[in-house]
Parts: sequence; C-alpha cells; structure tokens
Amino acid sequence: MRLGTVTLTICLALAAPATQAQPTAAETARQAAPATTGQGSVLQGYVLMLQATEQDLKAAREKAAQEPASYSGSAMTPARQQLMREVRDAYHAMQNAPEAVQDTEAYRDARVEVQQAFTAIGPGWDQSTQQGVAAADRALAALDRLRQSVAGMAEAAGGAVPAPPVAGGGR
Repeated sequence: MRLGTVTLTICLALAAPATQAQPTAAETARQAAPATTGQGSVLQGYVLMLQATEQDLKAAREKAAQEPASYSGSAMTPARQQLMREVRDAYHAMQNAPEAVQDTEAYRDARVEVQQAFTAIGPGWDQSTQQGVAAADRALAALDRLRQSVAGMAEAAGGAVPAPPVAGGGR
C-alpha cells in the first residue's frame, strides 16, 4: 500500500504546475511537530485550516483575474462564482476559531475584512473584475495576518507550526 501512496504522490507532483512551489496543507501538517499541549494542538489545526483556505481562495482569485468580466449577457462567469464561494467559505471557516483566537484583535480585524470582501464580491457583484480581485486580495491579506498571529500563539502554547506564506494578498 505504501508503494501506491508514493506513486500517487509522484504523479501528483509531476502533474502540478511548476509555479506551485508552496507546500499543501497536508504536507505542512506532516511537517508540523506535534504540540505539547492541547491548546497548542488546537491552534495548530486552526493554522493549517487557514492555510488550506488561503490556498483555495488564491487559486480562485487567480482564475477569476484571468476571465472576462461576464459572459452570456450579464451573467457571472464560473470563475467569479467560484471566487465568491471561496470568500464565503473563508469567512465561515475562520469562524471556527478556537476561543483563545476569537478574543484577539487579529481575528476581529480579519473577520471584518473578509466579511467586507464577501459583500464586495458576493451576490449582486456589479464591480469590475479588477475591483473584485482587489477585494479578494484584501481577504487573502487578512487571512495571512490572522494565520501568522495564530501560528505565533500555537508556538507559544508548545506547538511549532511551519506556516509559509501561501497568499501575500496580491501579486
């Protein structure tokens, strides 16, 4: 069974675009040292969830930036619909924050910024593609700051979380 996993991993690595040098959330989870406290473990899990959320949002942002503003009259393109879903999902995912995180300024700021991004990108989006992508960039930057803050909290609680920047909030 191990050989099948290795083969699948190699195939996926070869199929991945060359520009995708960032580790996946699963790879980061394997690299993370186990937390020495329950709180550190909870914070590590939240950091990894934020990292995966950032990766998904960044991919949707890149795709939306490459598509025309609309098609079939005034309908939203599939990429713009996906971007809207990813921002919504990011907002919902970050609400699963551990209690210790919910009390931080970083969390409160990120929550407001991601909610504002969803409002800008969400249903009824009548902005240009550039404005929508800019809103996604703001959400990515907010998630990145929150992830870094929680990674610091996790480390202080006894867990080391390798948290490379996966979305710097823009190009």
